[in-house]
Amino acid sequence: CAYVMPLEQILQKVRKRFSTLNTLIIEQATHVIQSRDPLRERVFREKVWLKTPRYERTMEMAAPRLPKAENLPDQSIRQTNPDAAYRWLLMANPKGEISAFLSQLGIQIWDLGYDRCEGVVAYRVGARDRKGPKLLVDKKRFFPLLLSYMLPGDPEGRLVTVHFRDYRKNDAGWYPYEIEYALEDAPIEVYHILNLTANAPIQTSF
Repeated sequence: CAYVMPLEQILQKVRKRFSTLNTLIIEQATHVIQSRDPLRERVFREKVWLKTPRYERTMEMAAPRLPKAENLPDQSIRQTNPDAAYRWLLMANPKGEISAFLSQLGIQIWDLGYDRCEGVVAYRVGARDRKGPKLLVDKKRFFPLLLSYMLPGDPEGRLVTVHFRDYRKNDAGWYPYEIEYALEDAPIEVYHILNLTANAPIQTSF
């Protein structure tokens, strides 16, 4: 068997990638995909405020809908996504907190190995089962590539699968500029970052 780096060493390298991100203000284009063939989607412009530890708010912006937006009268009014669990992996965390966080999401942190994510060799933290909760981390760059977990507080125990793509570096560090969020039995949402401001002052009461 190939050598697999210990859990805390993997998570420490992940943590260093985002250790300087204490607050984030994100403007994003949110694509709600009803079907891919043929493509049917609605596009919203949203603003997200994040502050450690665990303060989050998302609001739809009043700006006109983007050109790709479709008016689908058969769809109910969309509410902003209340699940921000995946976002905390991409921000500053105290030493040792990520492993506890992954356990809370139902990931078996003692199960380690190798896997692939969209052709990239990755460390796997969690179940070998394709549909089981897990974290996949780029073996070379230590960027999170995929996070799947049981939706917190969901009575149906549905699985969330999040893909992180298009990492870019800014003054405060790295961040994925495309995030795909898939919840069982719900439309896929893809977030494309339009503007990102790191470590700007945010009032706790926001």
